[in-house]
Amino acid sequence: MELVVPEMSFSSRSMRRFAQQRVRRGFGWETLVKPWTSSTSVERFKLADSEILQKNKFANGVPLTVEPIDWQYWNSAISAPGVVAELKKQYEEHVFTDVDVNADVANAKEIEKEIFDLEIKSKLSNVELKSCDDVIDQTIKMKTDMLGWTLEDWYVKIPGLKQELLEEWEDEMYTPPEKEERAGAVDYGALADDVAQGRLDTDPIPKPERCGDLTLTEIEEHKADGTWTIATWMKPKEERERLYAEKKALIEKTKAELAAAKKE
Repeated sequence: MELVVPEMSFSSRSMRRFAQQRVRRGFGWETLVKPWTSSTSVERFKLADSEILQKNKFANGVPLTVEPIDWQYWNSAISAPGVVAELKKQYEEHVFTDVDVNADVANAKEIEKEIFDLEIKSKLSNVELKSCDDVIDQTIKMKTDMLGWTLEDWYVKIPGLKQELLEEWEDEMYTPPEKEERAGAVDYGALADDVAQGRLDTDPIPKPERCGDLTLTEIEEHKADGTWTIATWMKPKEERERLYAEKKALIEKTKAELAAAKKE
């Protein structure tokens, strides 16, 4: 008779260690929720939190030791000659391997990379939040100042605006584009209420392809590689390129610091 020992992807000790490491990190999804966070994202966070809790309970419930087998009892309970002796021999010869779950558990590398990327974003968010505060202050001031602006003032404040308007004139674009008309039809009072109540899942304001010398394509490209920053708001192209380069250097520096901290 052959003793069949269930294969374990990792031992109980490894499972306990794996769970403890994740508990120390914590999810803390509540800190990610803002008034404009979609209800879909909130539900996804809740589901992930529930799954982590269930896995932690399972891992913490696995005993660190295996209860000894009472071979004498089974010798008396099983009358077939040699069966218990053979089972005992196979059991004692079996090697139980303690596998490092951080290296060998399924999708561990992908999960660790995702965690690492989120840690980078968390570090960078502190810098970006400071830029957000600066832009908000500028916007509040601009709402008052703009009431007295001349056309030349607008040309100064929005880099490339004069050239954009000249090109529209030369292309005989004399009427407002459809996107501008749709934007003008938005009920901004209701929109503000939706944002405050967290009911906004999509942005109802159509995005223009261009504003001065800034294009939507430029923004999307830099968002894709992580170098976009709100600090580029109302900045000329040369200044934006400098800020993109600074953001890229900050990303590389943060990666190096986190990687060094993990090795300690």
